[in-house]
Amino acid sequence: MLGNPLRPVPSKINKKTERAGLGLKPDLFTLLVFGGSLGAHAINIKSMEAFKIMKSMDIPFQVIHQTGQDDYEEVAGFYKKEKIPSHTSPYFDHMIRIYLLADLIICRSGAGTISELTVTGRPAILIPYPSAKADHQRMNAQPMVSAGAARMIVERDLTGEVLADRMTELLKNPELLENMARSSMGLGRPHAAKSICDQAVLWYRMRGRRENAS
Repeated sequence: MLGNPLRPVPSKINKKTERAGLGLKPDLFTLLVFGGSLGAHAINIKSMEAFKIMKSMDIPFQVIHQTGQDDYEEVAGFYKKEKIPSHTSPYFDHMIRIYLLADLIICRSGAGTISELTVTGRPAILIPYPSAKADHQRMNAQPMVSAGAARMIVERDLTGEVLADRMTELLKNPELLENMARSSMGLGRPHAAKSICDQAVLWYRMRGRRENAS
């Protein structure tokens, strides 16, 4: 498997400085929530429920949240009302860089997302899109789960309580989170673009030899 071609992962990033640049606290446990470029309403709603539970338990955390356009006002208003440190946007242009600022990611499990998670070595709680053709998002998520790089919650089981419990378990267990990150990185294909180009060149050369031989 060659993997998906992606934007290059920055070789150096100052996580504390970049978090501060988004108005976040440099050393606070950071969660990234997103549901693809258009957002995911179910993830937006249930994550807000989960964060309210975690706040009531005095669990320290902050959030980077890509909401999609439709839910932006509601989600941004929630963080302001609950006084939860956050950086919220309908859309982020440079997701690879945003991944690197997070300690744990809550997201869908499309092929592109899985590739990005693994090349950046991010642990995740994956919530597959239930209407994906042939249930392919759940199938995408399974190798990460099997490798110990992620947890999975199918959407029919997604509640604020379940999500809060999973996030809290990992937040309170940094050693487990580090092991998940290493497992995620081990699945990555950071040189996918080069590998695909190399294979294309090899195929072209072999085809030329066959044509010349005939």
